[in-house]
Amino acid sequence: MRNCFFQFLAALCLFSYALPAHAGDAKAIAALTAAGAKVTLISGGGTRVDVPDGKLSDDLWKSLEALGDLKVFSVKGTQFNNAAVEHLSKIATIEAIVIYNPGFDDKGLAMLANLPELKSINIDHGTTINGSGLAAFAGKKLEKFNIGGSKVDDAGMAGIGKVSQLKDLTIRHVHISSVGFANFGKITGLKQMTYSAGFHIRVTEADLQKLTGLKELQDLTLSEMVLTYDGGLAYLKPLQQLKKLTLNLVAITDADLAKLKADHPDAKIILKPATPENIKYYNDELAKLKEARRRSKAVYSRNL
Repeated sequence: MRNCFFQFLAALCLFSYALPAHAGDAKAIAALTAAGAKVTLISGGGTRVDVPDGKLSDDLWKSLEALGDLKVFSVKGTQFNNAAVEHLSKIATIEAIVIYNPGFDDKGLAMLANLPELKSINIDHGTTINGSGLAAFAGKKLEKFNIGGSKVDDAGMAGIGKVSQLKDLTIRHVHISSVGFANFGKITGLKQMTYSAGFHIRVTEADLQKLTGLKELQDLTLSEMVLTYDGGLAYLKPLQQLKKLTLNLVAITDADLAKLKADHPDAKIILKPATPENIKYYNDELAKLKEARRRSKAVYSRNL
């Protein structure tokens, strides 16, 4: 999962120069650099700071504030907790945040809504976050939310579903069921969506019917799933505006893939097939579910 964090960094680096920043206070830049932070200019103006450790001293916080044009902030580590978020939420110029393995919870996530210009949040391995705190961003400027390897659950998805202005939403390797998945369908302005199931079966392919109202969706990625046309992919047919449909580590037959392509002649459809190991994991999970249901039914019968 660490690779996901580096993918976040690589994506944001497209908007950054590799040269040291010259904007902001020179003394602040020197202090941040001495502490191991990377300070760079952003194309179009502003500063980006990558901090390698979540524990920031009061002096470093003062240096961050002194920059005056901090727009992108990146940090990793569980020491970046609610108290750290409270500090960060006072730097009003921030537009994007990238955080790996943070220590804050949903109260901290909600505090980030105090940043008036914040448009993008990327969180990887947010194991103390269930997502409910994102509800505080309803009506704010936040347009992109990406979270994976976290404890996002159905209650958290309900909070995420309230942020109706989102344009780009990625949910990866979380603990949601069909109930939580339905909240994707509430964010009707979505243009880009990624859902990675991790080959868990709490969300079924039939839940794809919850996406039929996303009339602005142009880029959809479904990852780590076993999909059939009749069981799920047929529900995507109304989304004729799709320009790109990515099936990443997905098990699907050639015949069903052909039907999907026929439904979306104008979309670029990309398939990366699931591996035998992926399919075995899925089948093992399915067997566990069937056994659990059998035992539950047996207990119920005995109690009649």
